[in-house]
Amino acid sequence: MNTKWFITIIVSILVQNTSIAQAIMKPLGAQYGAVGTYSKSFTDVYAAQYNAAALPSLEKTSFSAYSEKRFNLKELAFYNLVAAVPVSEMDAFGISASYLGHAESNQTFLSLGYGRKLSDKIQVGTAFHYNRLGQNKFYGSTSYITASVGAIMHVTEKVHVGFNAYNPIQATFGTGDFKEKTNAQYTFGIGYDAGKNLHLGAALVTEQNAGLSVNLSLQYNLIERLFLRGGINTQTTSYFAGLGFLLSDFRIDLATSYHPQLGLTPGVLLMYAFKKSNKGAVNP
Repeated sequence: MNTKWFITIIVSILVQNTSIAQAIMKPLGAQYGAVGTYSKSFTDVYAAQYNAAALPSLEKTSFSAYSEKRFNLKELAFYNLVAAVPVSEMDAFGISASYLGHAESNQTFLSLGYGRKLSDKIQVGTAFHYNRLGQNKFYGSTSYITASVGAIMHVTEKVHVGFNAYNPIQATFGTGDFKEKTNAQYTFGIGYDAGKNLHLGAALVTEQNAGLSVNLSLQYNLIERLFLRGGINTQTTSYFAGLGFLLSDFRIDLATSYHPQLGLTPGVLLMYAFKKSNKGAVNP
């Protein structure tokens, strides 16, 4: 059997296992995008989709588009669109849409989030999520709706902590005799802004039947318009790295992640901010 088709079949089966589906829907470079979630200066529109409480940190109406070819397989293409709109200095809305797979085996994810500042130090957020799993050739499709809640505390100007609870209600999917509860996922994160050029982050992610994962990340601004990101996910022992280029309010990131068994995943992130900002970090 062709190796690429073998990998495609295995991953397609995993997608139908809900203990893995929630994690696999995010890009393999998900930790790349999540860098800056627990921060003030380094948060961007892409990071805010991982915790709605980060939305009020955004000062600009922003849009991002991300695409990757998972394990370099066109059958596992991933596409993600995100937008965020601050409606005041205190609150903001965000929306995201993702698609993974191909016509016969795929997963679709839609999300609508809202975040609000309770004070200069505390932010809270919630989001509603629609998930659709499709195996059109064999099993048809099924879907479910769930929610997430989160909070971020800016302990100091440099130290930021927070949590996000995804699917705490354990929504049920399936029809007829086949119904199954989906797994809840809890993330506890901390970020340290060492200065305007360096951010360090760590997150503990726990999910039922999936154990504990530790995600470590950093961003270093090499020069005013160029930054480097990198990190590791201990659950899958996968690594990610990338370069970001800033041109006025437009940003381009070239990223890649590496899985020791499944190989490389190349990705491209485009981001645009519609308003000027006084922030000093290189993120739009």
